[in-house]
Amino acid sequence: MHAVRHPFTGHNDDDDNIYDCRYAPALWNQYVAAQLAEPRTNNICEAWHRRFNMAVNKHHPSLYSLLREFKREQKATEGMIREYGQGKREPQRKKYRTVTERIQRISLRYQEYKDANDVRKYLRRCGNTSTL
Repeated sequence: MHAVRHPFTGHNDDDDNIYDCRYAPALWNQYVAAQLAEPRTNNICEAWHRRFNMAVNKHHPSLYSLLREFKREQKATEGMIREYGQGKREPQRKKYRTVTERIQRISLRYQEYKDANDVRKYLRRCGNTSTL
């Protein structure tokens, strides 16, 4: 177990309570990802899994058909890596780009909120941003 202060604000009114949490904040904290405008979800993994299931098109494929699909996937992945190396990027939808930019701006100002002892306002702004 990892000991952390209040799960959301980092402190409590009495500031003496420490909470146990199963996972260290470094595993789930998205602060750095928000500052660098990196993906904050695993949607890309979910999309790959769905696409691969559609390609296999069976609940229990044979070993050979599964290997065939893995080879196709490997070839496609190598092509995407080449394209990425040449500068090609998937365009992000405007809605998500806007949310990402707003969260990035807010997260870059975290220290201001912390210095003003107003972390709750920071959290409210982050929460309101994600409901565009």
